[in-house]
Amino acid sequence: MSSSNSDNHSGHTLSEAQKSHFLEHGYIKVPSCFTRDQASSFTSDLWTRLGMSPTDKSTWTTERTNMPWHKHVSVKEFSPRAWSAICQLLAPESGSEEEGDVRITNGGNGVYRSWSDGFIVNVGRDGFDGREIEDMEEGERLRGLGGWHVDGDFFVHYLDSPEQAILVIPLWSDIKPHGGGTAIACDSIKHIAKYLHQHPSGLTPWFKPTTDPTEIRTFFQDLAADTSRIRTKSIIEATGEIGDVYLIHPLMLHSASENLLRIPRVITNPPVMLKEPFNFDREDGKYSLVEKKTLRELGVKEGEGLKGWKIEGERMPWVSARIKRQEAERQKEKERLGSDSA
Repeated sequence: MSSSNSDNHSGHTLSEAQKSHFLEHGYIKVPSCFTRDQASSFTSDLWTRLGMSPTDKSTWTTERTNMPWHKHVSVKEFSPRAWSAICQLLAPESGSEEEGDVRITNGGNGVYRSWSDGFIVNVGRDGFDGREIEDMEEGERLRGLGGWHVDGDFFVHYLDSPEQAILVIPLWSDIKPHGGGTAIACDSIKHIAKYLHQHPSGLTPWFKPTTDPTEIRTFFQDLAADTSRIRTKSIIEATGEIGDVYLIHPLMLHSASENLLRIPRVITNPPVMLKEPFNFDREDGKYSLVEKKTLRELGVKEGEGLKGWKIEGERMPWVSARIKRQEAERQKEKERLGSDSA
């Protein structure tokens, strides 16, 4: 679909089909949320910041780069269509965009209501050039990836954690199959939710006790590899066109994938944080679509909740190696941008 034909300047009312798809699979793709011109402008200094050339593969020395951010734009202004859909997923049952909007916190300088230029770039690697793409089922190909995780490496995790209310993936480049699209495992939400429910004292971002600082993804990798829990057909690659936005349940297991095509793939992964934790014991039974999906995967009957459930640990931040690494990289990018403009 051509971005010139999209009406990204208006909100987007989720259809019943989209709501049903989210409750069944744990994600929706909202097409044409911003234009190609918007994307081009927002990514205009990307290659300078990377210290690479978009036309010279010999400069593509890093397969995947999680870039630090330098600027933010308001999602509501930049992409009302995406913002409206986000709010509706977080609003009480049958709630409006406005009812979802009031649940989302601002954070410092509105960071949780904005998208940054902290791009995640995947250019593949030399060994992929000329490589024949194997003819196998998509899920089978993706299952063996080594980066499976759930988002939120900056806080201690509970079932109701508000810090990562929804996983948002705007596409800043076209992404074809085998082109490095994020892999998601739709069957995983059930198992992630159950594990968090069983650990009300909290877990690190790597699903270890909070006394264990080890950053290793064993829990997630083992889950992704388990064909008895994760069906092959439930593992898909998030492909699409510039301006498409994936909205994914926060407990969805996902992974970076291999960019076999070596067409630069650019996405971001902006956090959305709630003012209050998710509530799985609402007196009126009016749960948001995200809450309903969590409860459904825990085997709770429609309209019912987790009576009396509460966390038993302290909500606290977590400083990961990625956060430390990106702060160091931000300083390097500032130097590159400064020398380029001189």
